[in-house]
Amino acid sequence: MRTTMTLILAVLLSLGFAVTSFALSVETGAHNLSNRALTETTANTEICIYCHTPHQAQTDSDFDYNPLWNMAATQVVYASYSTTTFDGTMDTDVLTGPSRLCMSCHDGTIAVDNAITGESDPLGGDNYIKAGKLIGGGGSLASDHPIGFDYTTSVTATPAEIAGTSVAMGSGEIGDYLFGGTIMTCATCHDVHDNANGSFLLVANDDSDLCLTCHLK
Repeated sequence: MRTTMTLILAVLLSLGFAVTSFALSVETGAHNLSNRALTETTANTEICIYCHTPHQAQTDSDFDYNPLWNMAATQVVYASYSTTTFDGTMDTDVLTGPSRLCMSCHDGTIAVDNAITGESDPLGGDNYIKAGKLIGGGGSLASDHPIGFDYTTSVTATPAEIAGTSVAMGSGEIGDYLFGGTIMTCATCHDVHDNANGSFLLVANDDSDLCLTCHLK
């Protein structure tokens, strides 16, 4: 009995440390919008509410991935990425999966602290653009890594250049970070809750390690 209780306590402590570590990574990161200079009558010290809500979450039909989301969906329609060297198959919606959540803040069209529930005053898209965090300005993602494409077709088309989905990446495999196991999204390379590697990257990109996880060069 004593051994069993010891094991249970050890598990609970380990979970507690994991949760604490996760909370601190969000609290001290750039995605903690509660530390912005807002104009609210009473400062909102909640961390998660700017993106998530436990009740009355966003039900916008534009979202096909909705982790209790607390923001509106961007209505910008992005053109498909296209170059002569691109061998992937684009999805009908380049913002498939988590990417629409990311772009609903980062395209500058929706105030970044304009949560649907909870007190919040809009910071405003213009101010966000000035802060240098704009991505996809003018409805173009041409200067960014392509998203919304079937990664597995790229592997099939160029197996000598693109790593397979079973290759190790982060705490799992490449396929674990593809939406539906096939579609590349913003979350394939970024973890919005953890900035330990800088730029919210899943893997540190020293010596292009993140790039070379998928690109066999």
